[in-house]
Amino acid sequence: MSLASYLPQFYRDARERMGSTNHGSDATVYRLTGRTIPGPDGLDEPERIVVHAGPMRLRSGRGGAGSSRSKSVPGGEVSLATREAHFPDATPTFRDGDLIHIDAGRSAGTWWLVIEADRADQQTAYRVPVMAAEQP
Repeated sequence: MSLASYLPQFYRDARERMGSTNHGSDATVYRLTGRTIPGPDGLDEPERIVVHAGPMRLRSGRGGAGSSRSKSVPGGEVSLATREAHFPDATPTFRDGDLIHIDAGRSAGTWWLVIEADRADQQTAYRVPVMAAEQP
């Protein structure tokens, strides 16, 4: 078997591994619509739609090094820690500002904000930088 014929199967196998055994959490990704709806307590809350529900893995930045981004605040600038969310490659494309809720796994109950949703070519996973967020 030539290398060229082996690679497609290699990538399929890698995607399957990424989609099942490598992910430590289950997550739901929401997109805010810009509208409000009545919440369970009768108060208006932001309407959100589900963009994706399924496996994901939350990890620190590339190479294990902690990464950060700067944010301007009154009186100066602060650095905020960023992480990376890994989804199976077949996951729909997200948008900057989408919210991830980790439903099950080590970080269950936490919310994360997608910072930059650009896709990369020839990846076995869809990786997006995220930072901790408050529940909407």
